[in-house]
Amino acid sequence: MTDTVALNGRATLWMLGVTLPVAVIVTQLVAAAGRPDDGGDTGPGAWFGQLMSAAAWAVLFDLVAALFVLVAAFVSLPLTYGLGRALQRVRSPWVHVVATAALAGSLAALPLLFVGETPLDFAVPVPLAAGAAGALARSGQLRRTTTAVQRRDASAPA
Repeated sequence: MTDTVALNGRATLWMLGVTLPVAVIVTQLVAAAGRPDDGGDTGPGAWFGQLMSAAAWAVLFDLVAALFVLVAAFVSLPLTYGLGRALQRVRSPWVHVVATAALAGSLAALPLLFVGETPLDFAVPVPLAAGAAGALARSGQLRRTTTAVQRRDASAPA
């Protein structure tokens, strides 16, 4: 269970520190590019303004989402533990990474089913960021485990 708690903790840090802000910024820039031209400035300064606006929105979004992400990490502990138990005999690290990403993204998208009409700038970045955070955390956990086993084997007497 300590591995599960560590995995969820790392995924939470990845989500709040990297994947959610990046997903929000990308979503905002894509949405801005798809809006019809309002006759305003379309030069390089306009994109810089859009980028700064998206970055500010990402910081605000991250601050508001922090409580929900922490609660979700706690609530998902039994499912993450169950997935780990189910994948114990699977040797491929890619299967572990993809399964963890799918679980995290699906769990993040689940509450959106009950909201009704969800704005696009919320419905897209949250599940994508959660899946990416889960994949990054699981990949790092597998890398650390593999490195520790290799060191142990290298230091064992022949």
